Amino acid sequence: MKETLIISVLCVVTLQYLFLVSADRLSLPHNETFGMPLSSPPPHEPSPPPPYPRCGMGGGDGKCKSNACCSIWSWCGTTESFCAPQNCQSQCPHTPSPPPPSPPPPSPSPPPPSPPPPSPSPPPPTPSPPPPAPSPPPPSPPPPSPSPPPPSPPPPSPSPPPPTPSPPPPSPSPQPPTPSPPPPAPSPPPPYPRCGMGGGGGKCKSNECCSIWSWCGTTESYCAPQNCQSQCPHTPSPSPPPTPPPPYPRCGMGGGGGKCKSNECCSIWSWCGTTESYCAPQNCQSQCPHTPSPSPPPTPPPPYPRCGMGGGGGKCKSNECCSIWSWCGTTESYCAPQNCQSQCKKNIISSVMNPMNVTYGIESF
Repeated sequence: MKETLIISVLCVVTLQYLFLVSADRLSLPHNETFGMPLSSPPPHEPSPPPPYPRCGMGGGDGKCKSNACCSIWSWCGTTESFCAPQNCQSQCPHTPSPPPPSPPPPSPSPPPPSPPPPSPSPPPPTPSPPPPAPSPPPPSPPPPSPSPPPPSPPPPSPSPPPPTPSPPPPSPSPQPPTPSPPPPAPSPPPPYPRCGMGGGGGKCKSNECCSIWSWCGTTESYCAPQNCQSQCPHTPSPSPPPTPPPPYPRCGMGGGGGKCKSNECCSIWSWCGTTESYCAPQNCQSQCPHTPSPSPPPTPPPPYPRCGMGGGGGKCKSNECCSIWSWCGTTESYCAPQNCQSQCKKNIISSVMNPMNVTYGIESF
C-alpha cells in the first residue's frame, strides 16, 4: 500500500515537472509569436501568393491576362501597385483599376517541435525534491527584413525637336529704299564751335543745341530729339533746306522781294522750291500751296556714289543726274529742274512710280 502511494506521488511530481518544462519552452516574449514580431513593416512590393503568375523580365518574359498589368517586380495584377506608370513594366493600361484591400500577411510557419525530455530515472525508495527547471531557451532571431524592390526604370527621354527650317536665301533683286529722315546738315565751318563727346566736352551757347555730330546750332539738325546730344530744347527751330546752286532764284524778304515760279514756294530761308522743305506750313514764307510736293527720296546707303558739292565733287554715270542732295539717280527726284544740281538731262527722266528704274549707281534692271 505504501509503495503504491509513493508511486502515485512520483507520477504526479513527474507530470508537474513535464508540464513546467513544456510551459517554459513554449513561453514567448511580449508582442512575439513563435519567435517573430507581431507587427512588421509591410514589404515594398505586394508579392501576391500563387496562383498569381509571374511575368516580364523577372518572370521569364511571361505574359499577363488581357485585363492585368505586369509590374516592375514581375507580378501580374490590376491595381495601382501593378498598373500605375511608376510601377508598371508592360501591358500598362491608361486608367488602372482601384486597388482592392491589401491581403493579410502570410502566417508564419510554426517552429519545429521541441525534443521530448529525457525519461525520468527510476524513483528512489523515498521521494526526492524535483531538480531546478532549466533556463528558457533564447528567443529566436527576427527574420531578415525584405530586400527593397528594384528602382523603377526612368521614363523615356523626350524625342528631340525637329530641326528648324533654314531661312530662305535673300532675294537677288534690290529692294526699294525705305523712307528715312533727311541727311544731317553739313559740318559748318569755323568759327562754329565743337561740343559734346566729339568736341572735347565743349559747351554751346545758351540758345544753341549740341548735335550728335558735336556741332552747335539752333535748327532741327541740331535740336531735334533724334539729332540732339546735349543742351536740347523742347521746341527746336525748323531746319533750312540745302542751299541750291545758281540759277535757282532767291525770293521773299531775304531775296530782295523776288518771286518764285507759279508752281514753287518761297521758303523762310528765301529760296524757291517745291518740296516740303519749301512748301510745308512751318517752312513756307510766301506763295505757299495747300498740298506741297512730296519730300525728296531717302538717302541710299553706301556703296552708292555721291556727287556734286555734297559728295566731294564726284561725277555720276552718263545716264544719271546729280541731285541737289548730291546723290546720283534717273528719276524726277534727281533730274527735274528743281531737284537737279548737275549733269541734268530731261530726256532720261524715268517714272517715279517704278523704283526699279532708280540705279543709285548700279545698272538698271
